[in-house]
Amino acid sequence: MGCRGPAGDPGPAGEDGPTGPTGPAGEDGRDATLPETDEAGGSLLFDDVGVPLDDAQRRLVNASTTAYVSGVAHDIGYHTLVRTGEGLGAGTFGLVVDSEGDPILDVDDVPEISRYADFTSLMEVEGELVALTQLGGVPGALYVTELTVDGATGELTAVSTEPLLTADGLFNPQSGSITPWGSHLATERIHDVGGLTRPADGRAWEEHTLVSQLGSALPFLRHHGIDVFADTDQDGEPDDLTIDDVRATMNPYDHGYPIEISGAGGGGYTLQRHGAMGRAALEKVLVMPDDRTVYLTDEDINGALFLFLATTAGDLSEGELFAARWLQTSGPGEGAGEATLDWVSLGVASDADVDAVLAKNPAFSDLFETADPLRVDHDEDDKTPPIIDGSCPKGFRPSSGTGVELECLALVKGMELAASRLEPTRYASWLEATAELQSAEGLAHDPVTNTLFLAVGAVERGMEAGHRTWDVGGNNDIRAQRNRCGVVYAVDLAKSARVRSEFAGETLRPLLDGVPTTYPSESSFAGNTCSISFPANPDELAFVPGYDTLFVGEDSTTGHLSDAVWALEVSSGRLDRVLTTPYGSEVASLDFRPNLAGHGYLTVVVQHPYGETDTEQLKAPADAEAYVGYLGPFPAMD
Repeated sequence: MGCRGPAGDPGPAGEDGPTGPTGPAGEDGRDATLPETDEAGGSLLFDDVGVPLDDAQRRLVNASTTAYVSGVAHDIGYHTLVRTGEGLGAGTFGLVVDSEGDPILDVDDVPEISRYADFTSLMEVEGELVALTQLGGVPGALYVTELTVDGATGELTAVSTEPLLTADGLFNPQSGSITPWGSHLATERIHDVGGLTRPADGRAWEEHTLVSQLGSALPFLRHHGIDVFADTDQDGEPDDLTIDDVRATMNPYDHGYPIEISGAGGGGYTLQRHGAMGRAALEKVLVMPDDRTVYLTDEDINGALFLFLATTAGDLSEGELFAARWLQTSGPGEGAGEATLDWVSLGVASDADVDAVLAKNPAFSDLFETADPLRVDHDEDDKTPPIIDGSCPKGFRPSSGTGVELECLALVKGMELAASRLEPTRYASWLEATAELQSAEGLAHDPVTNTLFLAVGAVERGMEAGHRTWDVGGNNDIRAQRNRCGVVYAVDLAKSARVRSEFAGETLRPLLDGVPTTYPSESSFAGNTCSISFPANPDELAFVPGYDTLFVGEDSTTGHLSDAVWALEVSSGRLDRVLTTPYGSEVASLDFRPNLAGHGYLTVVVQHPYGETDTEQLKAPADAEAYVGYLGPFPAMD
């Protein structure tokens, strides 16, 4: 039997149709025919789960119940392995602990549970099936959960969980990936904590004079046993804690790097921070099939796209870091933009090199000198403030990377290596690479076509042509049309003499655009500001090699009222909505395992239910706990 395409968009005069309300302005759903399998590979299609329209549906994880693998129907569903706050064996999943394993207390003096479950690796370690999950927060957490598998059905069951202890703590861990050699590669995202206030930014950190200025970064000190909530005199400053005490305990440059986690024998694990790969507002780190080329996304305002080339295959402790330079080939304002990519080298470094820099407790002023941007004054009668014209004093260069407006920077002599790894986005912008991406998120790779897929949550700010704030003093390399619904790009990879890799990004083009839409108040889809027929605010990506299928997970608020996971058949453009989430949730941790213990699984984490804009919908506290689970089981698909 055929699979239905997504429901069409409604028009103001539309009548209900068999796949949802449609109207004269509606968009057609995709054709429901199942393609024949050919020698080029298999196919993977789904029964579309539809858009949740009533309150009951919007409180559930709704998932497709049938997958068509090369035309053969298989029963699937969403299976929850564990939820945050749940006890398994001797552990409580998501409990945030310090370096000694003791619970960290929240502002109400209650043990803190992180509801920000994120990337989860389903893997085999020393013959045992485990799920390794990182949980966001300041500080965050890392849990290993033991699994069993039903050999006949493929269903996985969680039987115990425990935290992995870290001496330095985890600062807001985010997405991740599994390396080709089987380790878990996590990220920390330090730069964007606090939004535009950016209290943990290196420059801001040095300029703070009060502990209270640390804002949303302050709770991290709890990992080191410091009570940050005691304020006896209610002056907004924690008791018996000075800014010098804070600086003696923590340096923001200690965090924000990729972290590799590997089984160490005897049930233990090793954690290695890879300073060689650089520090940014990292979201996704993805290793290519050569075991050397690695892409890193920088989820920031005016972020960059990085490529790391390891010196030795399978060893990420040393290598050369590059930042992309976007050379636009499409006209200004033509959609999300097309471009060729050039790669600007930030130099070679090792973990040991960066450790040596960090041992000196560096500050921003050790890396860069700063000056105020030049301003254009008006006539005496003009009362408006002077305008920053984008230029800098002699001896300084403009930089607009890392989520700050125009800075004028001069590199301190001899600090090239330190700046390239501790402040790679600023340094890249200073070297005239492109630091204009907005919310660069997920990555996935199709090894058959050698295509990299890149999710960008919204095309705005520095990505717009000549933005009045975020392009001042910058290159204005990206000159796209604003699209608050985001885009997934396809990046063609090729052999590059400069990068010395067969996986260097060469050309980039939009593959899948979100579509801004206004639904009339009487529509069943009223309140969604992006078309319900296409993904909105794409975040997580996962590709199924040999099956031409790209999974796209959303992180949306008003774009889509219920975030979803989509399956895109890349060659045809067919879209199936395969999962939707409860109020206020975000889709996290898409990762497809084609053959684990004889079955395939798509990991899906449902993060912070009833968060964001839907906190008032919460009826019971337990409903707000995150889900860690999978869509499947599928047959083995390797």
